[in-house]
This record gives sequence, structure tokens and C-alpha cells, in this order.
Amino acid sequence: SNYGKLFTDITPIDSTIYTWSCVAMSGNGQYMLAGVYYYSDGSNNVYQSRDYGKTWNWVPNIKTSGSYSIGSVTISNDGVYQLIALGDVQNWGFWKSSNSGLSFSVIFTNESNNKRPKQGASSYNGNYMAIPYNHDDADDKLWVFSNYFIEYNDRSSASKGVGVALSADGK
Repeated sequence: SNYGKLFTDITPIDSTIYTWSCVAMSGNGQYMLAGVYYYSDGSNNVYQSRDYGKTWNWVPNIKTSGSYSIGSVTISNDGVYQLIALGDVQNWGFWKSSNSGLSFSVIFTNESNNKRPKQGASSYNGNYMAIPYNHDDADDKLWVFSNYFIEYNDRSSASKGVGVALSADGK
């Protein structure tokens, strides 16, 4: 709230070991998500703020069953549409919100080992979102979501790299 002059630690006070893997913010900074690379029991994987970073909480029911997870997060400019991707040693999947992060629902999960999401991106209005996944055996995929999460598929021919960027209109 002070243009980066002062930063406040938002680390939870517990014995969990983790590191941040990605962050996303709405255009005005009201909505933020921060994904965790490692969490000891896989029970929570994404932090959320809905009040310009004043308070932070774990997003409930966004988890994998493995011993660690990697998160990727994406938010539309107005904060209404939010996408979370997780991957771990046992499974991976996507969760969506169409109500500014008040609640998330699963799009799908898959029991395939070692899928790791990389930094995703959103079009301005959230109509298009994309998140790449990397795999140990080079089964890389770029997942593209359109029509506000109604349609999605992988674009395996465009999957190399560490992240993606989208134009405002998604084209």
C-alpha cells in the first residue's frame, strides 16, 4: 500500500518448510495469490489476500495428496477469475474461482507423477488463461483455458519454457 517502500512478512507461524513458487495480482492489487513450492504434508498450497495484502490466509481445499507440491496461480485484471494449478509426486490438477476467490472448485485432477506447473498468465478479462506443466519424462504440456474455464485443452506443441504471457485479448 506504500508503493513498495515497506514490506511485511506474511510467513505463517508454524514449523512447516516451504518456499514460494509464484505470485499473481489483480490490476488494482486488491486480489493476490501466492503459490508454495514445498509444504510438508500437502494440506495447503496457496496463500490468498482479498484486501490489498493486509491479511493473508490459506485457500481452503486446494491440495494434493503428496508430500510436496508446486503451485502456479493466475488472476484476471479485475480479480474475478482466478486459476490455481498444483503438482506433486502423486497427482496434479486445476482449481478455478469465478467469484474473486471467495470459493474455488476443482476443474480436474489427474493421478500422474511429477507434473510441475510453471508460471501462468491471464488475458485482461480472464476469458483466456494458460499454465504450462513440465514432467520428468519430457511430457510437457501447455494447458489453455478459454470461455471462462468452460473450455480447456493441452497444447503440447507449445509447451517448452518456464512460463507464459498472454496479451490483453488473449490472441
